[in-house]
Amino acid sequence: MKSVAIGLGCRKNASAHSVAALVREALARLPREPARVRLYSSVRKSQERGLREAAAALGYDIAFLEDADLLAVADRVATRSAKSREATGHDSVAEAAALAGAGPKAMIVVPRVTSNDAACAIAAEISDAEDKA
Repeated sequence: MKSVAIGLGCRKNASAHSVAALVREALARLPREPARVRLYSSVRKSQERGLREAAAALGYDIAFLEDADLLAVADRVATRSAKSREATGHDSVAEAAALAGAGPKAMIVVPRVTSNDAACAIAAEISDAEDKA
């Protein structure tokens, strides 16, 4: 995997420490370290200091996606959370953000992992060469 997109969701005022620890935990589940990592979340979370501080601490860029971008990949998320759907309108903000950020041929490679105040998932576009490796 050359590049991965990490989707993030969080509760209000999630700590940067908690978010960063969750990202590290998700990355550790990959078979090898990716060459490029970028973080994604919902534009609704763009004011969450913990997300921005975690991105800075990890040395990754973070982009905030519109609801339309998340809804466009809703049929491809692996996790269906009634609680998330009720709170955000999405079955999994983390998985949808990861898929939308990774591109049109992306797949979830690390399904949603959660902590008390955050959720994280990883998606990547898998090339034919990587599929055969």
